[in-house]
Amino acid sequence: MSQIFVYGTLLKGMYNYEIYCSEENSYRRKAYVDGLLYSLKGKRYPALLAGEERIAGEIHEVSEEALKRIDEMENYFGEGHPDNEYDKKIVTAHDEEGNVLGEFPVYFYNIRNEKNKALLDQKITCNDYREYVERQS
Repeated sequence: MSQIFVYGTLLKGMYNYEIYCSEENSYRRKAYVDGLLYSLKGKRYPALLAGEERIAGEIHEVSEEALKRIDEMENYFGEGHPDNEYDKKIVTAHDEEGNVLGEFPVYFYNIRNEKNKALLDQKITCNDYREYVERQS
C-alpha cells in the first residue's frame, strides 16, 4: 500500500475517487501542501503548480495496482518524461494546524510541455478544488 496526496478529482466523493479509490476505502485525512491551483481550459480537473500557497487536499492509501491505474489516468509515464501531463513529486503535507504529516507523492502539472502550459486557465483562488467545483454549480 502507498499513501498519496490528492487535491482534485480523486478527492473523496469526486468522480475519479469513485472510479479509482472508493473500493479500497482509501481516504485517511484532510491535508495541505504548498502550491498554486489552476483550472484548465476545456477540462474538468485542476492543475497543481509549484508555489507557496496552502492547497487543500487529502491523504489516501491505495494499493500498488490502484496507484498504477492512477498514474495512467494522470498521464504519468515516468520521472522526467516529456509527455507527462502530470509529474509525480514527493512533498511535505501538513494538517490544519501546520503540523507535518509526512512526505507524500503528489501529481504536479507538467508545464515544461508547451501543450499543457497552453491549457492553464484561471487561478483557483480559494485553493480548494472541492470548494471551487461547488461554487461553479
